[in-house]
Amino acid sequence: MAERILRPVRLTNIPRERFTVTRDVPRTVRIAVWVLVALAAVAGIRILVDVLTLDWNAYLATAVHSFVHNGRTLHVTTAEAIGGRVASWALGLVVVGVQIVLSLLLRRGLNWVRVLLSVFAVLGLLAMFFQQNPFIYLEDLITAAAVGSTWLPESNAFFRQLTEDWRKHRARQFR
Repeated sequence: MAERILRPVRLTNIPRERFTVTRDVPRTVRIAVWVLVALAAVAGIRILVDVLTLDWNAYLATAVHSFVHNGRTLHVTTAEAIGGRVASWALGLVVVGVQIVLSLLLRRGLNWVRVLLSVFAVLGLLAMFFQQNPFIYLEDLITAAAVGSTWLPESNAFFRQLTEDWRKHRARQFR
């Protein structure tokens, strides 16, 4: 007679029904999502154009230099200047990717995404005061308007209803 081995129940093996959005996404949220995706795409294209058109000689002529700090002479080398520029491009592309993912998650009605995008929009508006590029001003204002449209009454009702639907779904899952 074969012995039966008792194994503990693993919570990951419990079959679960996925939560899906069955409500219509309001027009204000749809427009905000696609405006944010378009702005992220424009930012990504701007980075790629900068990568392809950068005049390295002119850049290195201004970036490689010496300066005095606390009585010590410090030098910015060619490798450091190149590394800093490449790191800024990489960070920019990561931020673009995160913005696209968050924008698409906004369409699923996730309220925490709306709050996070609102915080980023406010930070972008505050950073506007330290920029000299008018294109960045326009981009930040459009971002703030798109994120702001997700707080209109129609959008608020959508996010509230989805939060309630999600709570009901979770309650039904763990009965």
